[in-house]
Amino acid sequence: MTVASPCRGRAAGFALLALARARLALGWWSYVEELPNGKKVMRNGIHWLAVGHETPIRGSEEIRFGKDFEKADEAWTVEFCRKDSDGDGQTNGEELG
Repeated sequence: MTVASPCRGRAAGFALLALARARLALGWWSYVEELPNGKKVMRNGIHWLAVGHETPIRGSEEIRFGKDFEKADEAWTVEFCRKDSDGDGQTNGEELG
């Protein structure tokens, strides 16, 4: 009689978790690549890794910029560039380049 090793099941679970996280990270980078200077965004002196989200960590609630980007089919369009998503008087293009 062969007994299944609990470690084998755990290893498979960790592998699936790592794969899921990698997919999230790769998906996030593809969005950042669509924005001019997307990898250089700072907010209150913090390098903001999740542009368009409430916290610098992807997965948090989207802010208006993120929602507007989604409405623009996640592309840097002329209309999205001219929009002032955060309402500070500067367009997205002025803020990001």
